Amino acid sequence: MKRLIPLAALLAACNLTPPCPTIVYAGGSSRSPTVAVAESLLVETPGQGPSWVCQRIMSQSSYDLVDQPDAEVALAEQIAGDPKVVVVVGHQRSRGSLAVAPVYARAGIPQIVPAATSRLLRSVGPWTFVLAPGDSAQAVFLAAAVDSMRLRRAILLYSGEPYGEGLVEAIRPELTRRHIAVVDEVRLGVGTDVATLAEAAVRGHSADVVLLLVDYGQAGAIARTVVPLRPRLRLIAGDGAMYAEGLRRVGGSAAESLYVLSLWHPDTSELSTRRFIARFRALAGRDPTPSEALGEDAILYARTALAAVGPDRSAIRAWLAGPGGATPPPGHITGATLHDGPPPRFMLTRIGPPPTTAP
Repeated sequence: MKRLIPLAALLAACNLTPPCPTIVYAGGSSRSPTVAVAESLLVETPGQGPSWVCQRIMSQSSYDLVDQPDAEVALAEQIAGDPKVVVVVGHQRSRGSLAVAPVYARAGIPQIVPAATSRLLRSVGPWTFVLAPGDSAQAVFLAAAVDSMRLRRAILLYSGEPYGEGLVEAIRPELTRRHIAVVDEVRLGVGTDVATLAEAAVRGHSADVVLLLVDYGQAGAIARTVVPLRPRLRLIAGDGAMYAEGLRRVGGSAAESLYVLSLWHPDTSELSTRRFIARFRALAGRDPTPSEALGEDAILYARTALAAVGPDRSAIRAWLAGPGGATPPPGHITGATLHDGPPPRFMLTRIGPPPTTAP
């Protein structure tokens, strides 16, 4: 009986091995363990499809370019110029994701944005898909939290880019509906003296809550300035500030007073979630952030689409736009989908002191 030669070996022998379809993860920093965790978990649950279809996840950092939209566009053009790339996960924030969307659309490459929340991303074009819930859902939750704490006079400090501007636009009517007065609004542009502007706002107005619609660096700087001045003033931040280690590094002990909205509350009854957290802790020495959990699910979506329809960009886009994108992929972590639906469970978390480690 003749021994059959595997298809992969036959193609390789004839020098006809097809290029390896590549998923590019550009949704975090080069130091993020998200890709390493995803690769280690995917080895345990290999994709379906022909055995000769290899799959590769390539990490590119957009995090270090978040204040340089031109650099993010240059990175996207570099990625789009690689014919092996079939889907991109990223970029890190709303501004960068919006800036690069036309690049991927022109190249016909599906873009899955894992953690950015700007509502503009949902209308940027048919090649861009968004995993995180939009800023409108977050605004409703934040306003309800302020109301439940019986806080009636608010200062809004927001970053001058799509994340902060979209969130402040969404939260104004929600606060008004709950009879919460906005006594001041301050736009924090790139390069502005965040601490001085925050100090002027809290000294100049009587308020019982400051809403920080900013990233963790700005939130930490604001906390470091405001907490010593007004220790009883409640500081509540949107999801952009959800990075406890960074908040403590920038804000010191003052950051421990912050309440921050989290887009993800782990359901540890799910085996996939427990496995993800354990693997992440083993590789990174810390718990994953909500952005990293959403990044994991975005990679799973890309992997599942590639396994379902093969390495065809248009077919992957159609799969994501159809029923495939409406159902969380196998092994999902957050339960978020690429079609608007019920948002994942939000949670307001007080940063508090760093966890103690066992001796």
